[in-house]
Amino acid sequence: MKFMIKHHKGTNTAILVRKGKMPVTMLGALNASIKKWQTIVKYLKSHKGTYVNNGDARTCALCSINHGECDDCPVKYYEGRYAGCWNTPYMRYVDCACNKHVKLLGIAKQEVIFLTKVKKHWLENNASI
Repeated sequence: MKFMIKHHKGTNTAILVRKGKMPVTMLGALNASIKKWQTIVKYLKSHKGTYVNNGDARTCALCSINHGECDDCPVKYYEGRYAGCWNTPYMRYVDCACNKHVKLLGIAKQEVIFLTKVKKHWLENNASI
């Protein structure tokens, strides 16, 4: 699976799109989720002042493999909460975008770090999710 960002001409907005099939294993989904946010970070570094719509669940490999349910998501197990993505950098990114703040690059970097920790936790615990 690959990610690319399409810039809306004449605006300071872009959208992340995916190409190819979603992963079918949890490890593949974790790797794809990290890659998604690395793609956003790279784009934001070279396009200052641009808002990148992250595609939400449509581009989230973890959401795809879990059929949109948080119950079996490694983010939920890492966070130890009911709702998987709440109180994560992902939600701060979405909130920041809605409020037109300019801290998106830093938050996207935090999401990469966060997902890397989730992956490490999942691997260490050999979770059967």
